[in-house]
This record gives sequence, structure tokens and C-alpha cells, in this order.
Amino acid sequence: MKERPTVPRTYPSMKTAQSRNLDLEPPPARPGISELLQEQLFQTENVCVDKENQEDLLVCFYTSLDADVGKSDFLPKQCYTMASMRSEDKKRGNGAVTVLGSKIAFIFTTVWVATPTKVTPTHFQLDDMNGDQLSAGDKLCFTFVARCTCTQAPDITIYIEGNIAGDHVKFGLPMASSTTLLTWSLVQFKKGYENAGQLDAMYDSIRWPLDYFLSAWDEGASSLLVQVGDGNADHAYWGRAEEMTMSRPCQYVSTSNKGSDVAAETAAAMAVGALAFQDKGEQAYSAQLLQSAESLYSFAKNNRGVFGGAAPFYSSSGDEDELCVAAMFLYKATGSADYLADAQTFVNPGTPWSLSWDNKFIACQILLFEATGQYKSNVQSFFRSWSQDGGMTYTPCGLAWRDNWGSTRYAGNAAFAALVAADVGIDSQANRKWAVEQINYILGDNRVNGKCLSFVVGYGSDYPQQPHHRGASCPDLPAPCGWSDESASTPNPQVLYGALVGGPDSSGNYNDDRGDYISNEVATDYNSGFQGALAGIAQLENGVDFPETSNMCACGI
Repeated sequence: MKERPTVPRTYPSMKTAQSRNLDLEPPPARPGISELLQEQLFQTENVCVDKENQEDLLVCFYTSLDADVGKSDFLPKQCYTMASMRSEDKKRGNGAVTVLGSKIAFIFTTVWVATPTKVTPTHFQLDDMNGDQLSAGDKLCFTFVARCTCTQAPDITIYIEGNIAGDHVKFGLPMASSTTLLTWSLVQFKKGYENAGQLDAMYDSIRWPLDYFLSAWDEGASSLLVQVGDGNADHAYWGRAEEMTMSRPCQYVSTSNKGSDVAAETAAAMAVGALAFQDKGEQAYSAQLLQSAESLYSFAKNNRGVFGGAAPFYSSSGDEDELCVAAMFLYKATGSADYLADAQTFVNPGTPWSLSWDNKFIACQILLFEATGQYKSNVQSFFRSWSQDGGMTYTPCGLAWRDNWGSTRYAGNAAFAALVAADVGIDSQANRKWAVEQINYILGDNRVNGKCLSFVVGYGSDYPQQPHHRGASCPDLPAPCGWSDESASTPNPQVLYGALVGGPDSSGNYNDDRGDYISNEVATDYNSGFQGALAGIAQLENGVDFPETSNMCACGI
């Protein structure tokens, strides 16, 4: 089973990441797990734009489903004048610092609207805003994560933001799957985020995609927004997200256009989100998520059919795994036996190929074991299949290698699943040991290209210099960005701190080449399970349950 088919070599990718105006220093070489988890939760970039009447300019958060709408179709969330946004409490935390806790890209649909002048959006921080030095026509510098599209309205410019990987398309199924895994990691390993000092940042991070999913689901119309952008057109463009001018079509699933796979996965994300925010004490938000999750799950269950609009980039193999996971998280959130019965109907008792955006049966089996005590042998069979004795290919230094496209993604996801299985009592010592060894390999316990190479950008002394990511490849403004930057042999001008690249081939070889999107692309679903594993390890850090490890090519992780 392949995750994404090879596409013609007119393949490009997306925009993100500078850290110039962050209050954070770049992470030290070889930090601990807690520090690495913190690195996963920060990502910004900067742009400077001309402004007039800065003091009185009103800047607002809005949320919408569609780019092609007018101002009246948006629901205002927060509005500030430029002057008020200088205050220290607005400079940080005015929204999530990252999406999905990863360093890749925001995947939600949130817009900034400013009136009366066209502005470039910012999420949470405005820099260099000393009023004594500003006058009409001066440049203001904004720190933000790149938007994906914009549409002109009479007096406003609307920006809709987000994407899934090194390109600019919002693909609903991997977005929802990434959110589910990350939010599950928060529910399962909350103490790990606390140990890393990142609990509040994690809640902020998952709120962004959950807000997007709440907006995307129109229960009254039985309609769910599942994709923004055209993959073929998007891949023909290399440059900054804010400089894109192409059409950004939206796709929906409904009673007449089936997509129970992506609908069920979105319901799963909201259901586990309800659990997370109930535990946080935000009962109203939790109830909103749960109500939407239940109605969307019912829609998915009663309107079966796989969404085909994301092909050939993300072609789903079925909907039973998504329905199973959604039913289990709804069971955990409600206690309703009906959901448990549904999950037992949908689960595949066989041995899953992987834990990925397209296959969540191992997640459902673990959740069913936790609820019923059954399916233990099924879970054990999965991890046996990931061992060398079970036939799994291993690189020379010990990475469990499932597939060439995103090899670290599969190992990181399996490591997360192993830590959850251990946490609920399945072969705890063995699963923790194996998971930590896999994460250690990803962080540098290897001899890739003769080095102890970290596959996490910005982590350690040797790490990927050319991740396949449009924005990271772009020089600072006002320099242009285009295909010459994709093919440049120099390191990316912007360091995409925390991004997990695709990884090595089965022989342990890795090609640090921006043009090699199989080994060097980044994506939210690459980071999601990996970050969950970091949280699981951080929960064990310095604890009696931390396993003895025996990495074959130890480099001191």
C-alpha cells in the first residue's frame, strides 16, 4: 500500500518558517526530549508590508468555510486596533503558535480581515511596532504562518490559511488524522506535555484545527468542507504562499457526494478534542465539539462512500478504520454502548499494515482493548509484524522501515502506538523499549551518510538542510522566490525548526535534496505520531518506567 502515488516531476511544495523575530533562541545541540517537544510547538515567519493610519487600523480574526464569500459570511472572533496590538499580552498567544504541534504548516481555515486597507495577515505577533518611528507608508513587520489563498471583497482582503505538507493544499483526511493523533497524545500523555512545559501551547495548537473542523461542518445542510485547492495546479507553483494568485476550489462531501472516510475521521478528531477540553475544564467548548462529532459521525455512518476528490495525492482505501476510531472516541466521551458496538462492527481483526492517515485499525484495536480487554492478541500481532522476526525490514542501524515514502513517519507513528499500548498494559516494557529506540534513531542514533544525522530539522548538530518545502526555500523579502530556489544547491534560507523529513531508504541512505520529495518532504502527518511519541517518552523521562535501550549505532541520545 502506497501513501501517495508518484506524480509528474513538475512537483513542488509550500511556504513557512523563519525564526528571526521569535523570542526563542534556536534549540541547543542534542536537547532532551522535553526541549525537543517544545521545539515542535513553535514556528513563525515574517513579512513586511506597507501601511497607512496604523494606529486606527482595525484588525480582526474571522472564520469562514469558503474563499469565495463576502464579509457578511464571516463570524468575527476578535478585533484589535494596531495600537492595541502593541501591548505585550497581544504579542504572544493571540491564537496558536503552530498547528498540530508540528513545524510544517497550519491546516485550519482562519482569516484576518483588515479594513479599510489591504493588509498581510498575522496570527499572533507584531514586531517593530514603535509608534514614535511609524508614519504613513512605513513598513510594519508581521510574524505569521503562511496563508494559502486570498479573495478580494469590496473593502477588504480575505486570507484563508493552511495546508498539509510542503505544498499549499488543505487535504481533509490527513489533516483530520493528524489532529486525531496529536489530540490523542494530549489525552494519553498529558503529563508528558506538562513535563516539557508545553501543555498550554498544546491546547492552543489543537484548538486551531478543531475550530476549523467546527466551521467546516454544516449540520443543517449535511455538508462538510474537505479540501481547499487543486493539487495539480498547486504543484505547478513554487513560491511564497502569500504570492499565490491561482484559483483555490473548495470540495465538500454531502449526501450526494460521499466521503464517509474523511467525515468519520473529522468526527474522531472532534470527539477526542472533546475529551481533551473536558479535562481542561472548558465544558462549553467540549460540549460543542462533542455535539458536532456525534452529528458528523451519524452523517458518515449513514452516507457510506469514500471521497475521491483528493486522488491521486491521498487516495483512501476505505472508511471502516475511520468509523471505528470515531466510534471509540465517542464511546470514551459519552459512555454510550451503541458506539462501542459500532466499533466492534467496524474493526478489522487482522494485522494492520501501519498506523497512518489511511489506516487506523491498530489505533482502534488498542482503544478496544482498553475498553473491553479484548483484541490484545491483535495488537501484539501488529507489533510482532514490526519486529525483525516478524519480517519487517530494518536499516543497518535499526530503523523499522515500512516504506520508502515517509519512512520516519511510519516508524514514528508505530512508536506512538507502541507507547499507547504500553500505557494501557500491553507488553509495556518491550513496547516502550522498541518505541524509544525508534525515536532515538530518528533523532540521530544512526550512521546515515557517515554521520549521526537527526531527521528533525534544527535538532542536533547534523540535520536536513534542504527539506522539500516552498516557504523554507524562499529567501527573505523583498527577494523573489521561484523554481530557481527549488533547484538551488544551497541550504534553505529559512530553518524549518522541528519538521520531520521523510527519511532514509531501506539501506539507510538519505538524500538531502530539496527536489527529492520522497525522502525530504515534510508534512503534518509526518510530525503527528512522532510528536505523540515524544510526549509519551517525556511522560516517562526520569521515571521508573523509562526503558533500557540498545540502539545499534548509539550517538548519545
